[in-house]
Amino acid sequence: MKWTATRLVSVFLLVGLVAVSVACGGSDTSNNTNNNANTEPKFKDLGYSDKLTFMGTKVFDTFKDMFIAHDKARYTDNWSCVTCHGKDGTANKYKMPGGGLFPMDPNNPIAEDDATYGAAVKFMKEKVLPEMKKLLQDDTLTCFTCHSKKE
Repeated sequence: MKWTATRLVSVFLLVGLVAVSVACGGSDTSNNTNNNANTEPKFKDLGYSDKLTFMGTKVFDTFKDMFIAHDKARYTDNWSCVTCHGKDGTANKYKMPGGGLFPMDPNNPIAEDDATYGAAVKFMKEKVLPEMKKLLQDDTLTCFTCHSKKE
């Protein structure tokens, strides 16, 4: 078999196409109903350093803006990691519940029509909890993921 210029170009093109196909991988969307599905790892699967980065780049500003919109006077000049994780957050490696939030009684939940805390409960149920579940990709989160249980 004689290697002509045409044959060499054909071989190189074929090898190139195979290499690109292997490197890029085919896209199998046969079982994928949402092509915009989140491909980022779940928060619970991240290492400590990556969790800190995630909190600083995705969670902090999202919730800062959300809480300021909810209660501008309280949160505009008073928002930091301590707001949720408490003064011992760093020492506790930011584990939740961290003691920075209002403890809740699991046997006596606060109603949305409560004169003192109702608006906050509604805000947490309708805004905060759903957004945190979405960001952390964790539908198992509850009030007690962040709030300690009152004894």
